[in-house]
Amino acid sequence: MQSSKVVALTCPILVSSTLLLGIWMRPPLEGTNFIRILLICMPIFIGLVGFIFTVIGCLLYNFIASRVGGIEFILEDVEPA
Repeated sequence: MQSSKVVALTCPILVSSTLLLGIWMRPPLEGTNFIRILLICMPIFIGLVGFIFTVIGCLLYNFIASRVGGIEFILEDVEPA
């Protein structure tokens, strides 16, 4: 139950931010070198954006989990067979 609350509150914020990023990244109407530049720069850009959004997601999770409670799980010891 706790997981669903945290995910339900976190996902809309993260999805809307990536949607805005996708709208900003639309290709221009003219220009033949755009694909070449994209192939060179996108791996670097994806890594950088992935890092930034992971930090934002972790901060967002910590903020929401402090308000509604974090993800709850139970650990049990299992003896080797």
